[in-house]
Amino acid sequence: MSTIINFNMRIVLGVLGTIFFGCLPNNTSAQTNKPNFIIILTDDQGYNDLGSFGSPLIRTPNIDKLAKEGLRLTSFYAQPICGPSRTALLTGSYPLRVAEVNNTKRSHPMVHPDEILLPEILKEVGYRSACIGKWDINGHKQDFEQEELLPTRMGFDYWFGTPSSNDRGINVVYRNEKIIASKITVDTITQIYTSEALEFIDKNKANPFFLYLAHNMPHTRLGASKEFKGKSKFGLYGDAIEEIDWSVGEIKQKLIDLGIEDKTIIVFTSDNGPWRARGTHGGSSFPLRGNKISTWEGGVRVPCVIWGGDNLKSGIVSDQVTSTMDLFPTFASLAGASLPDTLTLDGQDITSLLVTNGRSSELEELYYYYVDTHLQAVRSGEWKLVLPRPRAPEWIPFAKKSLWRHEDMEAVRAMELYNLKNDVGERRDVAQDHPDIVQRLYELITNARSEIGDYNIIGQGARFYDNGERRPDVKNWQSKSIDSIDRNIKLHPFYNDGARNL
Repeated sequence: MSTIINFNMRIVLGVLGTIFFGCLPNNTSAQTNKPNFIIILTDDQGYNDLGSFGSPLIRTPNIDKLAKEGLRLTSFYAQPICGPSRTALLTGSYPLRVAEVNNTKRSHPMVHPDEILLPEILKEVGYRSACIGKWDINGHKQDFEQEELLPTRMGFDYWFGTPSSNDRGINVVYRNEKIIASKITVDTITQIYTSEALEFIDKNKANPFFLYLAHNMPHTRLGASKEFKGKSKFGLYGDAIEEIDWSVGEIKQKLIDLGIEDKTIIVFTSDNGPWRARGTHGGSSFPLRGNKISTWEGGVRVPCVIWGGDNLKSGIVSDQVTSTMDLFPTFASLAGASLPDTLTLDGQDITSLLVTNGRSSELEELYYYYVDTHLQAVRSGEWKLVLPRPRAPEWIPFAKKSLWRHEDMEAVRAMELYNLKNDVGERRDVAQDHPDIVQRLYELITNARSEIGDYNIIGQGARFYDNGERRPDVKNWQSKSIDSIDRNIKLHPFYNDGARNL
């Protein structure tokens, strides 16, 4: 689950990665030969919403070509909603482990300035970094109560973008630490971000760089430029994604023009599943069950493509369990960066996966499904155990809002077990057939509750940097068991008194 990176293993994997990308750490040109990293993160894009992931209506030829020339990950996980997903990506940790301002957990994290983010690690080995796009680890606010929470105070050298989402349009745009007066709209934002990204790449072509391009689209309110509006068979939602695909093509072509495509890794993914409650302005998670906010697969399993020029084998498809949290230790390893010995990460270095045919026996296939502070399920290999829960749990503040589809917050009356290899849509509960697997996965749940925490438990490995009470929300739920809240819930026989709050 969590890993304190072993120094010797870090060296081995780092050398493997640097050899793979043609840059030995002791080479005199090591600084200029370090791989560049580009993460392209979309907002609320569903698992099905790329041609290479099965969409019959949305045309994404540039992203599909990246997949054809690189690696397509089909069991890649984010978090169920915007802020926690960005928190996990930038810290390499489950959001419940991550320290927040005033020791208070929020539905949208306000990440503590003392947390170590990926750009800070890369800066130590000479990287220049830019965040272009949506920030949203500042409590989902459109301003900054604390300047220490600005991207430029948390490791990035440059920021151009919005503090939060575009629920009501593009309200505020920052360049570094100042709000700029502009006429940027949801229709122009993707092209403007693309222009900013291309300029950053051009300025930093001679040194290693990290570009985090976090698009506002296709989160509502939707928009697309006149060149793309009305062109997709999937309406305005499809228009927005097809414009993002154009943007990906522009970035790839810039790398080729500069001759740095073979020393650059591009990761394309989404922050969570589609916002189906938005109707035609939301995407598709087919063939998965569930959508944004849900811990069914469609809420957290997202499309992911990794491309590395000629350094990656082409056309590889991997169903190995991976997540956005893996990018932090993987990029650190490939960059030859040292991580603090006391830093506990939940992500794994997946370099070994990148240099093979899409499967590595070195990796632990494990993922915990949290929504807000609530641990609702675990995946180990092909098996997923879903825990009982009441409908729209009261300890999830946004659960009762009318922004979500009923099935995404539905009650689960008893433990359910799914074989995701044979039943990716989570339709057939096989818990009765495999009590041994239920028991094994339940033990993993117990470990996570102890180490990371749950809605009514403070994890031993959770981080806190401020004085005062830790997670005051916990005391509201410690005396409530789920079977007392919902009398229809049936607890498994091996629940004991200490586990009834699951």
